[in-house]
Amino acid sequence: AKMGWVGRRALRLWLAAEAVFYLYYRFKHYQLEKRTANAPLLPPGQTLGALKQMLETVHMIQSGGEIAEPHLSLSRSTPLLSAWDKEHNGPTYASAQDLQSMLVSQERESGMEELLRDWHDARRSAGSIDLAPMAVAECERTMQQLVDKAEILALKRAEASGWFVKNPRRAERWPTTRIGELRIGNVREWVAWAFFNCVPEEVPGPRAGELEELVFEIVRWMEMDVKPGYNAEASAMRLTMDPIPSAHRPIIYYMVTHAIFSQILSFQLRGLGFAQRFSGTLLYWHRPGRRAPPGAAGPSGEAPFNEPIV
Repeated sequence: AKMGWVGRRALRLWLAAEAVFYLYYRFKHYQLEKRTANAPLLPPGQTLGALKQMLETVHMIQSGGEIAEPHLSLSRSTPLLSAWDKEHNGPTYASAQDLQSMLVSQERESGMEELLRDWHDARRSAGSIDLAPMAVAECERTMQQLVDKAEILALKRAEASGWFVKNPRRAERWPTTRIGELRIGNVREWVAWAFFNCVPEEVPGPRAGELEELVFEIVRWMEMDVKPGYNAEASAMRLTMDPIPSAHRPIIYYMVTHAIFSQILSFQLRGLGFAQRFSGTLLYWHRPGRRAPPGAAGPSGEAPFNEPIV
C-alpha cells in the first residue's frame, strides 16, 4: 500500500511538472511570435541592382559545377541523354525548354539544392551504364550552348519554387514541376517581403512602382509566361513574418536527448582523442594534430603529420 501511495504521488508530481513545462512552452512561443523582426530595408533605387546580383548567382553555380566536376556536366553525360533518347524514340530536344522535363525529374522536388543533388546522383549512376551511342546535334558547340541554357533555366525555376510553400500546412516547399501554377500575385507577395518586409498592400505608395519593377524582373528572369491573379494553394515563404513552427515535447524527451545522448557522445569523442574547449561561450571539440606511426613514413622518410580536427 505504501509503495502504491509513493507511486501515485510521484505520478502526480510528474504530471504537475509536465503541465508547468507546457505552460512555459506556450509562454515562450507567445513571446517569440510577438517579437518583431526588423529586417534592414534597401534605400529607393538600390533594390533592382540587389535583385539582379542575387539572381546572377544561378549562372555562377552552373558555371562552377562545370569547373568542379566537368565529367558530370550534362553535355558530357552521354549515357543520361542516350537513355532519354531511347525512352522518347530519338532526340526530342531542340531548345532549353525541351530538356526541362529531363532535368527536373522528381515530382516533389523543390529548390536548387534538391535539384543539384538529383543531377549529381542521376549522372553519376548513368555514367556506369553501358547505353547506345547518343544521337548528338550536328554541331557540338551548339549542343553545349543548348545544354548550358537548359541547366540555367532549370536552376532558375528551382530557385524560384523554393521561395514558396504549399498551403494550408506550409510544411512543404512548392514543387518545381508546378512552377507554372504560380501567379503574379504570388511573386508580388514574395517581393514585398524580401525587399520591403511587409505584405503587398503595405508597401509605401512612393515605392509601389519599384515593387512592380522587381516583379517584372523576376518574371523575365524565370523565362515564363506568369499569368495574373493569385494561386491560393501557394504562399511566399517569409522568414521574418511567418508563424514560427514549433512543437511541444514532454520533459522526458529533453532528459534523454540532453542528458543521456550527450554523455554517450562525450564518451565516444573522448575515446577518439578529442577534448572540450571553449571560445567565449562557444563549446567545441578539438583533437590536436599528431604524427603518423613510423611505418607510415612518406618518400622523404619523415612521418606524415595529421592535421588537427575541430
